[in-house]
Amino acid sequence: MRVVVVGAGPAGVSAANAASRLGARVTLFEKSEKFPIEKCLWPLTLCRDTSPEGLGTSHRIESEVDARFGEGVSAVDTTKKSVAVGSRTTVFDSLVVSTGSSVVQDSFPFQRKAGLFRMQDLASFQRLAEVLGDLGRVVVSGSTALALATGDALRQKGIEVTLVHPAGVLASSLGTTARAFLERKLEMGGLKVVRSPIDSVVGVRRVEAIVASGSVQAADALISFPAWGPNPPTIEVRKGSAGGILIDSRMRCSVMGIFGAGDCAEISYRSGSLQMMYRSSAELMGELAGRNAAGSSAEARLSGASVHAFYGTGVCTAGITLADARGYGLDAAETSTGSEEVSEGPEGELLCTLVFERQTGLVLGMQIVGTRAPSYGELSATIVSNRLRIVDLAFQDNPLFALEPSDISPISAAAREGLDK
Repeated sequence: MRVVVVGAGPAGVSAANAASRLGARVTLFEKSEKFPIEKCLWPLTLCRDTSPEGLGTSHRIESEVDARFGEGVSAVDTTKKSVAVGSRTTVFDSLVVSTGSSVVQDSFPFQRKAGLFRMQDLASFQRLAEVLGDLGRVVVSGSTALALATGDALRQKGIEVTLVHPAGVLASSLGTTARAFLERKLEMGGLKVVRSPIDSVVGVRRVEAIVASGSVQAADALISFPAWGPNPPTIEVRKGSAGGILIDSRMRCSVMGIFGAGDCAEISYRSGSLQMMYRSSAELMGELAGRNAAGSSAEARLSGASVHAFYGTGVCTAGITLADARGYGLDAAETSTGSEEVSEGPEGELLCTLVFERQTGLVLGMQIVGTRAPSYGELSATIVSNRLRIVDLAFQDNPLFALEPSDISPISAAAREGLDK
């Protein structure tokens, strides 16, 4: 069995190793000269004197895998079952596409000047790191985890940070209740949040201030984060709403023998598709794709779970938001821990929000915010991927009662609130 894997990120390496362990003859193509450094590590260049080489990688390739760095695949011929690598082609029996994501070419309407940073690659972070000593206050334009992690890294360097975005923080991951709760916690930690688009940048030769909805935010720099989207090679397969390779629960796409994994793929979901742009999802997708490319039939229900910590506050998410659910045409509702449960416990406040289908009670998504939120990551993934219902969660014993402001868990508290909806 000849398996070709395109891309040596977390998904590609997992796929190559999984296929190799099952006896396939695996060739791995990566356009870079070495393992690509994951986006989640980029802000570390701002925290300490860290070179790109110092960021390192945890990727390890099985010795039997034929890894070819500096050789990018430009196109896939699904009929001839071959990939184009420069002027030559390589044939395959099965193919795993794991080419990651790239910057969506959205507009950046502001005139280039000193103090404007467009954070679209590792080099952008290196340029910012070179001038940190000249910055006292900055505006970060972005809603993603990468934008928040960057703001937190700048805070640790003593720089005052204001985050400006029309939808607030983590707009695609959190519902209204969880987002408002997180923003309050972030502001307590020192981050100023302004929900507004940026109207203009003040300053002739360099950035001096930002104007947002009529208010002026003094700043030495504007740090802007573009949107990212799937980046598959030229290939004739069905695509998802964002342009990624559309795959099922076995990572199969619309052409037999071709699999997708990681940021370049989208999971079929109800009437649409889901993007899962986190390392944990990418590695699992790669494992499944590699196994199945080598002849297995592994299947998984991905939850898209993620865990972060910003300004001392943890964020755990899994599944979809209420807005997403309604966008898929589902009759869904949202329930959160009541005000009496969101109180100050020994380890600080904790909010849990559940998104569920009204008719079945099926939990579609979870969002937990607070100091202890990261400890709920695996549990959240299990609840969503195993399609539990709120009635299954409403009456559970709580072994962590000593750390909770209530004698029931925040998940059970939220589920009980939802039973009456």
